[in-house]
Amino acid sequence: MGTIRRQSIQATLVLIIGVALGFVLKLYLFTKYLTTAEVGLLSVILDAANIFAAFIPLGSQSIFIRYLPHFKAEGESKPKGLLFIGAVLSLLGFLLFALLYLIFQDQITEYYASRAPLFATYVYLLIPLVLARVIYIVGQSYARTLKKNVFPLVIKEILVRVLTMVLVVGFAASWFDLDGMMILFVIIYYISGAIMTFYLFRMRALNFKPQLSKLKGGLGRDMVIFGLFQILAATSDVLIKNIDSVMLMSFKGLSFAGVYSIAFFIGQMIELPRRAVSQITGPFIAEAMASDDRDMVQSLYHKSSLNQFLVGAVMLICVWTNLDALFELMPRGDEYITGKYVVLFIGLAKLFDMSMGVNSNILQNSPYYRFNFYTLTALGVLAIGLNFILIPKYGLNGAGIATLVALGSINILKSIYVRYRLNYQPFKSSSGIALIIAILTYFVAEYLPKLDSPFLDILYRSSITIGFFGLLVLRFKVSEDFTQLFKALKNRYLKRK
Repeated sequence: MGTIRRQSIQATLVLIIGVALGFVLKLYLFTKYLTTAEVGLLSVILDAANIFAAFIPLGSQSIFIRYLPHFKAEGESKPKGLLFIGAVLSLLGFLLFALLYLIFQDQITEYYASRAPLFATYVYLLIPLVLARVIYIVGQSYARTLKKNVFPLVIKEILVRVLTMVLVVGFAASWFDLDGMMILFVIIYYISGAIMTFYLFRMRALNFKPQLSKLKGGLGRDMVIFGLFQILAATSDVLIKNIDSVMLMSFKGLSFAGVYSIAFFIGQMIELPRRAVSQITGPFIAEAMASDDRDMVQSLYHKSSLNQFLVGAVMLICVWTNLDALFELMPRGDEYITGKYVVLFIGLAKLFDMSMGVNSNILQNSPYYRFNFYTLTALGVLAIGLNFILIPKYGLNGAGIATLVALGSINILKSIYVRYRLNYQPFKSSSGIALIIAILTYFVAEYLPKLDSPFLDILYRSSITIGFFGLLVLRFKVSEDFTQLFKALKNRYLKRK
């Protein structure tokens, strides 16, 4: 648990820096120097690339974690033959995607020519951008298998955002036109993939030597079946998270998608701990499930649920109660404030997702991994259906509601199934206490007097909110991990003589 706690703290710090950079990038540079349509263009083309990039590795991301014990000899720190399988599957997936795209390229361009002409102009960049994302995703997934989670986050959350900030500043300074900016935007993701590959090389983990003998005895057949299920499961999962902006563009245009992307960024900010914890705990869950260590699995399940809810809840309270002041500070905030309730819907969706803990990791590494596929596939269809119904009627808010309903439904189904089949559940009495503390903290934050300065109002309201919430969590000893962290910080910084 010490390794998980240490890496979780490191990863969360990286994500906090990433969010700070994201604030500058999206809430200042994007809104000041780009039109809403240009913001929408960058967001939608990346979302579309992420959807395809989830499919192309053909389940490699999950195969790495699940079958690691079969490819790592006792006493060795790195598996042999596993990366070769991932590379072959990814190459096959990309060739299939490229072929299908080239076949339907004219139809795609024609479809968007009238609905989002700016997107139609740059849709040709989709193939190279998808390839860049696949290179990074496969490398990051393999590093995660080796329990190296922090540096890949540095690449994704810090490096990419810093380079994108330079890109936007260059565009604003007229160093290049929109064509140049879009091409350089794709190159940024090739840089991230190249650095990820070099990182694996420096770790001496970049081993493409095949170990086909490992596939004997039915293991190869099991991997194929597992991979087939994970292809659609991974694609559906990403579809649920990214299809809203693509469909919003299709129905309402790039400007609506641009406003939505900014609101979505603010709302998803609360999932910082989930993004860190879920990536780090995956290999530990896989090992515990493989060795049938039920106590470890239950402990990880409950602690991930509780700790993620605590951090997510206080962050959502801070975001929602400071939102009007934040829009006042943003350049052209009056254009983006129409996405205010999108922030709430996305924030609630992410908080609910976090409160359910690592249910996906448990299912993925259990004999019932197919259920992950069934629910994700069904809810991918549900997400598309809800967006199709709600966006024409409610616009931005319709896309936010669709995401909330889809993520809520998938987590309820997964958690019920984990409880029914595996007898694990994420909640204890401390979960109820955490919920009560969150509700009390919200009312305190909401009814604090408002200051004239939006910047000072955000600082004082957030400070009181976090302080009040933290005191209650420590007073009632809600989380063992938070209590230990507080004691460690206290001993380190307050008891020095």
